[in-house]
Amino acid sequence: MRRLPVLMFLALAPVAGALADDCPWMAAAKLDELWPDAAPWDVMVGGPGSCKFTSDSTRPANIVGANQMIKASAAEAETFVASLQGTMAKSYEVAPVPALGKAAFTYKPKPGTGMEGRSLYFVAHQGNVAVIVSMTMQETVTPKDVAAGESFARAALSLADDPKAQAEATNCPWFDKAVLAKLLPGKDMSQQQFGNSCMAQADGAVVIVKIVEDLDPATIARFTDGGCSSEPVPALGDQAAMTWACPGGKPHATVRYAHGADMVEYNFAPDREPTPAERALLVELATKAPARR
Repeated sequence: MRRLPVLMFLALAPVAGALADDCPWMAAAKLDELWPDAAPWDVMVGGPGSCKFTSDSTRPANIVGANQMIKASAAEAETFVASLQGTMAKSYEVAPVPALGKAAFTYKPKPGTGMEGRSLYFVAHQGNVAVIVSMTMQETVTPKDVAAGESFARAALSLADDPKAQAEATNCPWFDKAVLAKLLPGKDMSQQQFGNSCMAQADGAVVIVKIVEDLDPATIARFTDGGCSSEPVPALGDQAAMTWACPGGKPHATVRYAHGADMVEYNFAPDREPTPAERALLVELATKAPARR
């Protein structure tokens, strides 16, 4: 079964205009304890599958976050972490973290990149949950920061012991299940929320939906991919549009529309140019999403 590399998804998730809901597995006050010198901490992104926190807003920000990935089994989670370690070792400095369990490791930029002392990532698994923790600090990462990062990672891994939270994280309100099954007919289709984004995948094809908060609907047109084919999508509003056949990059189709004060964006990448029927299903997926009702 082919899987889209998770880092590709994380790169697509928005960093501006994020939805600042509560984090379901950690309060901001806990980060005040872990990193007191950077307190008070606030939630930057919060929701099932992903949380990100930012430090004292009166000073340059430290950013700490975690993405939780729910796998079909503990063995699959372990295999994912082990394979990711091999991938990251090609471009980053990698070190094991026995305190976080078998196969757990950290990675950081190599010397000469300018971020090697201030950026650190943890990758670990517990049960059927794999976690990637990111730390981007204003000062050089200290042993105390590393210990705090381990504690943060343990809290994120607690999702493995919470079946109710896992069920919520794997039921994205921006996906209509029946339409999604038509667009991704593979037998091993899965879906998951990541805070203000969702991803579904099967047999190498992927659908990603992301929400950008407080965006003037009139500016949505500026997000249209340059050089792509495009057409309006009246069923989703006056500013809604679909783009496809874009020059360069991975073949994909995109639907963008205004939802209240937010922009909603659906991307479908089947590892080839989407067909007209698939583009129509992408519009149907967006139109019928439970979150729109």
